[in-house]
Amino acid sequence: EGARQEDIDMVRKTYGLDRPLLVQYLEWLWRTVKLDFGESLYFKTGVTGLVADKLPTTLLLGVLSLSFALLVAIPLGVAAAGAAEGLSVLVIDADLRTQGLSDMLELPDHLPGLVEAAAHPHDDPTRFILMEIYRSQEDPARHKGTAHYATWRDTVESMMAEPRRSVKYRAVFPEAAAWEMPA
Repeated sequence: EGARQEDIDMVRKTYGLDRPLLVQYLEWLWRTVKLDFGESLYFKTGVTGLVADKLPTTLLLGVLSLSFALLVAIPLGVAAAGAAEGLSVLVIDADLRTQGLSDMLELPDHLPGLVEAAAHPHDDPTRFILMEIYRSQEDPARHKGTAHYATWRDTVESMMAEPRRSVKYRAVFPEAAAWEMPA
């Protein structure tokens, strides 16, 4: 409103809006393929450089989010779907000696639990979190009575900077009738 026609025409020419829409789209597509996102009107610098500056943080956030989903949410969801009664989750937190980390990662699977996952939180290579999910409340104790658990326990003991800590969780679900949908 109130702008002179010559000012409107100048803005259209400056931003290429005076050309046919198909030409504008094809030029935009070609620049995008070449990763040329133009210049920021606010920062007065190339958008590609601005995106590149923020990319490492964005990728780190994405990797951490995906790691959380893969190591925690998905195993818990799978376990909950398959074992609505008696599900037992044991989370083990261990601080390892630096030299013990590579040995810990090379150990063969040792758990007969339904699902297991391991993570190194906060990019601390000496901190190790192991999650064990069992089908019943009795399974963790049964597991600790096996020969392969004793072998694993004795093997990793020398890798620990301090005694490992664990927290046991029990899933609570509504009765089967509560899942029914009314007809």
